[in-house]
Amino acid sequence: MHWLIAKGAEVNARSVEDESALSAAISRGSMDVVDFLLAQEDDVTRGNLLHCAARRKSQSEGAVIAQTVLDRGADVNAHRYNNDIALRRRLLSCLPTPLHVACDERNLPVADVLTSHGGNPHCKMLAEFREVPPTPMETAYKLKDKRMIDLLTIACLAAESGIYFGGRAAL
Repeated sequence: MHWLIAKGAEVNARSVEDESALSAAISRGSMDVVDFLLAQEDDVTRGNLLHCAARRKSQSEGAVIAQTVLDRGADVNAHRYNNDIALRRRLLSCLPTPLHVACDERNLPVADVLTSHGGNPHCKMLAEFREVPPTPMETAYKLKDKRMIDLLTIACLAAESGIYFGGRAAL
């Protein structure tokens, strides 16, 4: 990888879906590559990075990555592909938030990080510029994922009451 960069490879180049080498590394690469590319990335609001973290096979690594990206300013409730680069995808797809993806993947560690940073269990997906179901909470109920339902319920209660401890909902 260092050789490619020395030869002029652009580590922050984006695909037509606004995804980068960092996006791919977060989804399925080694943590060494993720750490290296994160050090090169100056804009964590691009590339659907939280969505990629929610899909990562190692859920604990996904949670660490999500925490790092959120600490650097990523939007916890950003809809996937909702940017100028991925216009075609935005018009033809339902656009989930990272919490939607975490619920679909039954990724409790990432969902915990997302909700502790204000991930909205009642946020709908976007389709053709309008909100459409399901919400992450509806997805958790559909999947009959009791642990996810409990996590999202606690997040909702914490948000409504304003009780937070160190960035995380007090349980």
